[in-house]
Amino acid sequence: MKKISKKIIGVKRTESIQELSEYYLAADVVLSLSSQETFGLTTIEGFACGTSGIVYNCTASPELITPETGLVVKKGDLNQLISSVKRLKNLAKNTSPISVG
Repeated sequence: MKKISKKIIGVKRTESIQELSEYYLAADVVLSLSSQETFGLTTIEGFACGTSGIVYNCTASPELITPETGLVVKKGDLNQLISSVKRLKNLAKNTSPISVG
């Protein structure tokens, strides 16, 4: 992983399922902030690795989120997004990973 700054890690595209799962496992939260997402594969992949997700309140993505798997934020609401990331990051430090399946 190439470091961009102390808090942001740049990840290059990978075709390796193992490498991809390692990225999801290392993440505190998966952000899927597309306003045109039709299914939410990225969100589901994060869930499969026990990582909570944050999605916008549009498209199909909110249907994937439950109180146990993540949060839905209003599209474009940066303050709500920031507080949601902080909330899930703190939960990730204090709880065991979510179970899927």
